[in-house]
Amino acid sequence: MPQRDLTETLQGLVRRHGLSSVLHSLAEVQAAPVQDTSSMSRKRSCNTGSKPSAVNYVEKMTLPQEKAEVMKCAAKRFEDGGFLPNIADIREFCRIHDVELSKSASRISSIPRVFMFLAAMDTARIAKLLDEGAFSGPTRLAPIADAIRSRSAERGRDHAVHLTQVVADTSPSDHSKNR
Repeated sequence: MPQRDLTETLQGLVRRHGLSSVLHSLAEVQAAPVQDTSSMSRKRSCNTGSKPSAVNYVEKMTLPQEKAEVMKCAAKRFEDGGFLPNIADIREFCRIHDVELSKSASRISSIPRVFMFLAAMDTARIAKLLDEGAFSGPTRLAPIADAIRSRSAERGRDHAVHLTQVVADTSPSDHSKNR
């Protein structure tokens, strides 16, 4: 029974990769030193548990030193939620910059597209995006919201004072003349 499974698996590999590729790979496997299968499965289980991160993605990129530093800063802010903190911010960023994003995207699945786009940008422009706090989500909007609220409250008080003055300025004699 196991032989039949192996044959079916090999047939699928041959269809997918071609006979010569499979034979070359088998030769490499045969030439490689035998590894303990339990250690290989431990390595796989450790890797599957790790969550992809923007910092890891950027570290794997080949970038000039200056751009690498700015990109690492962007990745750290992305991880901390200070840059593109939610999927709505990511979608808006991608819409504005014409970056194609799948409809069922998540923050994690968007990392490659967002950071490949950033890597193609000018270093100064990336730094400006981070310094301005663009696409930083609603946490950065709190001061603006507070300012709007206080201004609205002032306008409401000013309007009430103005109405009170208008009513106080009209005398009873003014009312009798209008009758």
